[in-house]
Amino acid sequence: MPPSKFEDHFSAHSADYHRHRPSCPPELLRHLSALCEKHLVTVDCGTGNGQVVQCSAEHFTQAIGIDASRAQLSEAEEGANIEYRHGVAEALPVEADSVDLVTASKAFHWFNRPRVLAEIQRILRSGGIMALWNTGFPKIVEAPGALEELREGKLGKYWPQARQDVTQDWYQNLDLPSGFQDITPIINTVTAVHYDLEQLLGWISTWSSTQNFVDEHGIDPTDEFKQQVSAALSEYGQVTVRSGVEMKVGRKD
Repeated sequence: MPPSKFEDHFSAHSADYHRHRPSCPPELLRHLSALCEKHLVTVDCGTGNGQVVQCSAEHFTQAIGIDASRAQLSEAEEGANIEYRHGVAEALPVEADSVDLVTASKAFHWFNRPRVLAEIQRILRSGGIMALWNTGFPKIVEAPGALEELREGKLGKYWPQARQDVTQDWYQNLDLPSGFQDITPIINTVTAVHYDLEQLLGWISTWSSTQNFVDEHGIDPTDEFKQQVSAALSEYGQVTVRSGVEMKVGRKD
């Protein structure tokens, strides 16, 4: 079942989220921008600290980021054509038929999906683009299996149900509502982030599963993982985390 209310997994760790979460791939926003007929307004749902709007602002006259967490919005970076609004994705504070591109990055699975799709359909202009995506299951190049073992093993049962539902190809298999044409591109977008051990552990600390584990047990779940990764660090003291992008793109009739 899709969530029926705002489930806040990130406000308590907003500063860490801002500091450690990978940024939005700029090539992805360039591609989405090229699909748009107009470039006046873009809206990002569940914007968090504004990573997506900071990229999309380069391509649109106005970029609006919306999030239900005031703590997350307090960490967002400002911009001349960027505006942040407090609100939920199920009731977007945006006028009808006014938006050229609506995005939701690593967020759509947290929402009440039918209600959010209806809201996206309401605010998009005819011909406007909806783009929903999630980073695929990340892997550490230098330590194959280490991240997967932590994510699916030790932390597996601590992921909220909405996140557990997101299996491989979940986004690609989403059914778009009536009134949208599926134009999901076949692109091979791969993100690659270089982390030292402190940065890597900081990123993992922002996972909802990590927070749930610590809340229940009061201990760090990454002790064994740290040993595995420490042995794999490069001469520069870093590892490379790679992940693909799972997405669904639609154009409003």
